[in-house]
Amino acid sequence: MNVSKDAPALVILAAGLGSRYGDAKQIAGIGPHGEWLLEYAIHDAVAAGFTQVVMVIRESLRGTLQQRLAPHLEGRAALRLVAQTFDKIPAGALKIEIMRADHTAYSKKLNKVVMMSEAPDHTKEDFILLSGTKVREMLGNGIAPPPEFSRPEVAQILIDHYSNEG
Repeated sequence: MNVSKDAPALVILAAGLGSRYGDAKQIAGIGPHGEWLLEYAIHDAVAAGFTQVVMVIRESLRGTLQQRLAPHLEGRAALRLVAQTFDKIPAGALKIEIMRADHTAYSKKLNKVVMMSEAPDHTKEDFILLSGTKVREMLGNGIAPPPEFSRPEVAQILIDHYSNEG
């Protein structure tokens, strides 16, 4: 499908490993017939007039994504899968440092938030680990997260907010 470069494009960043999720969440079936969350986003974007779908992916998902998504978009929107490949960038080509993000956690040993991969001398017990879901659950139950995650006065504002939602 030929698409003008000025046509609206949906850009989806889908190169994550899904390590906390335990699988490739990009292709996890969540709908009543195994639809992917990505498919819902793409469907809505195409219905709204988007004619390009650009997905930044990890190469290992290319075949699965192409096979599943291309037939549904044929004649409706152009699909472009772009692999995230940091290893192909020549040394010194960028004026920024590429950070290979990892799970972050509060280090009890260092008294600060760190990427867990940068603290190889730590054990799991040396970290305070809280997911966003867990923090929202705590706040909804009137429990403040540890002070390493939120100042007590901010936690109280959030607790009050969540108690007024229900």
